[in-house]
Amino acid sequence: MYLIAELGSCFQPGKPETLLDAAEAAMDAGADCVKLQVFEAQELARRRGGDAERLKPFEIGHRAFAMLAEGLNKKGISFGASVFGPASANTVCGHLANMAFLKTATQEYQYAILVERVSAYAASAETPLLVSVPPDACLTVGNYWSDKPITWLSCVPHYPAAEKDYTVRHLARMFDTLPGRFGISDHTPDGMLYRGLERQLGDKFSGKLVVWERHFCYDESLRGHVPDGGPWSLSRTDFAKFARMLHGDAS
Repeated sequence: MYLIAELGSCFQPGKPETLLDAAEAAMDAGADCVKLQVFEAQELARRRGGDAERLKPFEIGHRAFAMLAEGLNKKGISFGASVFGPASANTVCGHLANMAFLKTATQEYQYAILVERVSAYAASAETPLLVSVPPDACLTVGNYWSDKPITWLSCVPHYPAAEKDYTVRHLARMFDTLPGRFGISDHTPDGMLYRGLERQLGDKFSGKLVVWERHFCYDESLRGHVPDGGPWSLSRTDFAKFARMLHGDAS
């Protein structure tokens, strides 16, 4: 099982460079790679709702992302970036050599410009593409996607999520209708989702689910002060415990 540490907005407001320390901490805790969230506050607020002023201290623009990409590459840390619109898709292009993430709401899967831009970049950069799929979406994959393998992450869009939100029925529909590999974007507060799905899916669990994503909070002082500082974002200690469970079962 490949473990992604979602760093999200768990950094000092207005200081995205602190994500370099967060990335090192996540790798030390057992992550295989880290993921950044790249967005412009106005764009995200317009397309997803929310307060742009509240989001502003946590946006990562072109200059900040270039700095982070350079720092992570120097440290030898594998990373990806989740984009939320055309502006953020443009930001990552030319700086990402590891993997690309597309995270969109259900209704946005028809937003051809974004889908085409991210998938075309992933193809041209020979970069793996991971796409988050909400539980109520059953996608018909058309010519928007490159012929490169895609990893589909089952993603409950609210935080925190409950184990019951990740239904076996939804996962089975993903397995049956989407080509490629599969994973979980886990927004539950504990590690029980992994054990529960392992029991319910049986052979399909080990044969189909190959990627797991968890939010990571490297600095406990950020709890309650940043958008991604809730109970679904694991501390260093809890993340390390989860990583040992995940990698131990895979070996």
